[in-house]
Amino acid sequence: MINAIGIADFNFKPTQTSNYKLHVSKKINGVKNKFSDNYEVLSVSEPFDIDGDIHVRVSCSFDIHLPEIAYCRSIDDYVGHVFPTLKQRLSSKLISTKVHSLTRILTPDDKKYY
Repeated sequence: MINAIGIADFNFKPTQTSNYKLHVSKKINGVKNKFSDNYEVLSVSEPFDIDGDIHVRVSCSFDIHLPEIAYCRSIDDYVGHVFPTLKQRLSSKLISTKVHSLTRILTPDDKKYY
């Protein structure tokens, strides 16, 4: 299992609410999935229009887990897998990712071989 830590920027369509920053923060920070990902909203922009819909730009830190891939020979080979993984898991209009660290972690299944 590979642990990736960094920052993601994406556009998000909030629901109609008077306190959209709090709503967006709770929604993103509360994302739960089988991968035990963690997200923390760092900033939420003022609302703006994209094709007639209101969106906000969100910057959040992420701590996600990626499955190991046979053809990735070094830990650095996983950098290119972070963006598509986040795009799928956040189901938002992902703009960019900045990967700060990649670490190989042992799962309980891995430990029985050592």
